[in-house]
Amino acid sequence: MPNLTSILLFTAVIMSAVVEANASQPVCVVSNKANLRAAPSPTARLNWVVGKYMPLELLETKGQWARVRDFRGVTHWVLAKNVSSKESCVVVKVRTAPLREGPGTEFPASSFRVADRYASFRRLEWSGDWVRIEDDYRGNYWTKAGNVWFPLKRSRVNF
Repeated sequence: MPNLTSILLFTAVIMSAVVEANASQPVCVVSNKANLRAAPSPTARLNWVVGKYMPLELLETKGQWARVRDFRGVTHWVLAKNVSSKESCVVVKVRTAPLREGPGTEFPASSFRVADRYASFRRLEWSGDWVRIEDDYRGNYWTKAGNVWFPLKRSRVNF
């Protein structure tokens, strides 16, 4: 009769065999713009044209194409050369996100007082529940982390 240790070890081996690492991986648009398409083809329907630093979740690659998911949960295809996992990016998910010169409401509003929904930025650092962001003109701002969406690396476990 197997002991508890043997059963736990067997369960751990089985569980590790069904984990699919990198079920989604955070990526950012690194080109000035990227065409998000309905299928992996340059002639497929164009869903959305996004700018630099738009964060996406990488779901799979197929040749020179990457299947990605945006912050609304919609999937698209993009040329893989236009995205990279080496950058960390965010997109404004609220109607307008107040921008500050520092990480808190005690800091003055920045020169650009707000960022509109869908504005994308490079993420520089965290301070509590504030995030410092940079636009493609190298402007630096702070906003509450709840104002933006950023993809997380996810693993999938199948039973």
